[in-house]
Amino acid sequence: MVEYSKLNKEPIEVMYASRDNSEELVPSFIWKGQPYFLDECIRTHNNPWCAGADFPSHIHGYFMDMGYPLYVELVGDKTVNLYTEV
Repeated sequence: MVEYSKLNKEPIEVMYASRDNSEELVPSFIWKGQPYFLDECIRTHNNPWCAGADFPSHIHGYFMDMGYPLYVELVGDKTVNLYTEV
């Protein structure tokens, strides 16, 4: 079974930012100086491609663009927590 380790001490604020200088504002957060746009997150809840995957119920999605998965827990509408595999 995979174990997960929380990366942030305090929840990270979700903000609305434009991507590529467009006028559309997208929910995002900053982690280690890099922006992450939540609409680019691979959803784990109710995602048929993730069926059978061993994700804890608090993991809502993940990013794969940095060579390892960065797991995201949505905490309400305004913050996220981040996890990595141990």
